[in-house]
Amino acid sequence: MNHAPKIPSVLSGFFQSVESRLARLSWGRGVAGALAVLVVAAAMVVVPATDRATAAGPGLTLQSYGVAPLSFQAGTTLSYTATVRNSGDVALSDIRVQQTFTGSTASPLSLTCPAAQQPLQPTSTLSCTADYTVTQADVDNGRIVSTALASGQPPASAGGVVPARTEAAQGLSATSTLAVTQAPALSVVKSVTPSSVTRAGERVSYSYVVTNTGNVTMSDIRVTDDLAALSVACPTVGQPVAPGRTLVCTAGPYTTTQADIDRGRIESRAVASGQGPTPAGGTAPARTSSAASSSGVVTVAQTPGLSVVKSATPSAVTRAGDRVSYSYAVTNTGNVAMSAIRVWMIWQV
Repeated sequence: MNHAPKIPSVLSGFFQSVESRLARLSWGRGVAGALAVLVVAAAMVVVPATDRATAAGPGLTLQSYGVAPLSFQAGTTLSYTATVRNSGDVALSDIRVQQTFTGSTASPLSLTCPAAQQPLQPTSTLSCTADYTVTQADVDNGRIVSTALASGQPPASAGGVVPARTEAAQGLSATSTLAVTQAPALSVVKSVTPSSVTRAGERVSYSYVVTNTGNVTMSDIRVTDDLAALSVACPTVGQPVAPGRTLVCTAGPYTTTQADIDRGRIESRAVASGQGPTPAGGTAPARTSSAASSSGVVTVAQTPGLSVVKSATPSAVTRAGDRVSYSYAVTNTGNVAMSAIRVWMIWQV
């Protein structure tokens, strides 16, 4: 913009008229020159209103800040986009957008701002992007909170002084919160060794494979078996259990009883439970329990059997009318209890 002083037209006309008249006089030429200086000096203080306007200075606005997708799990890649607008009256270079996470151990992200669109001219916009991979800690936390801050470098002044970057105090930060749908879940599979027995007093051992089938880390895993004599132990090593991972708990050995043999099978079911994580700013959820396991049946090969030994007293007689008594020793030769024992006498003639 040309800031050279301009003589208003009314003063210019006045000056030309006076100068013409004084020039006719021999002494008037000097006066006319002096008058011209005075008129020009007066004209120099008349500055257009547009020239008196004060510059707005550098400014940067984070116009929008978003992320996609909105549903995710551990391992999902989130794409963040921040649109920056030059809200000042000077071009800005070296545009940066820094993203930090709240309530997370994740490292800050530096969004990539295309160099081809820089310096960023006034009123122009620039989109910066970055990808972030969701961690299991994010899902356990229940949400991902991130904040973006834009900054840019104003040009040096006419004197060569480089101003401070336009950032926090002059710029604008934006926060994005993604809520995570936590879905704790467990399953348990029960197995037994050996899977079959033949008599009371045999020993069997149980194992329980607990799987985290949900999307959050589970801790304090416990297993209960409805076979009262069993006490299930779950190791602390291997806990907490991440999604998709398993933990093996054990019980026994259990000593079979005659009642088990008589029943023909040993059958019970187990249930696993665990504690899900407490979401950020929330309260601890109730324990999560699995559905009942398969029965983990121990089968019994039942083999009922009896034997009988007959004896007579006396063992010999000499005449009719002698009396003889008989006894029968019945032995259970099988592996199950026998009841309603009966003995038939078969006479041989």
